[in-house]
Amino acid sequence: MAGNILKYTQNSELKTIVENIITTQQKQATEMQKLLKTID
Repeated sequence: MAGNILKYTQNSELKTIVENIITTQQKQATEMQKLLKTID
């Protein structure tokens, strides 16, 4: 969803916030995948 905002906004402040959200979510997803591997 955040990726869609980047496509449609011209607001540089909003773009920065959204880019940070995307980066954080990607890091969290990676951490979750690592944790799931330890469970199996």
